[in-house]
Amino acid sequence: MRVLLDMNRSKLVDEDIPLFQSLTKDLFPTTQITPVEYPGLKANIRVMTEKLGLLWNNPRDTSKENAWHLSVEQFYETHNVRHGIMILGPAMAGKTSTIYTLAKVMGEMNPEKKKFTVIKMNPKSITAP
Repeated sequence: MRVLLDMNRSKLVDEDIPLFQSLTKDLFPTTQITPVEYPGLKANIRVMTEKLGLLWNNPRDTSKENAWHLSVEQFYETHNVRHGIMILGPAMAGKTSTIYTLAKVMGEMNPEKKKFTVIKMNPKSITAP
């Protein structure tokens, strides 16, 4: 169940997540999934957003968890299980900030590596072979 969630949830659009949760609940009716906690990740994301001069909360968002923080956490989960990642979304949605914030947070959380490199590639510039 955990693998199903980790491998698929981040690839779904927001409208499809309740349907996916309903389907997995039908497949595994007695299974209870406890949320995964990553030690220090949330606190480090908050500290890094302040260091980078980013806004932690949208003033119009009154929910306890904000969507941008969750997208950074989902990007972290996806990074742990995939080799190549594409982040898609409309302009000014926070894609670049998500990538660089997570790279800096991972550098802070792994002092032996100290630096994570972000490599951007244009898929049109790579030939099939």
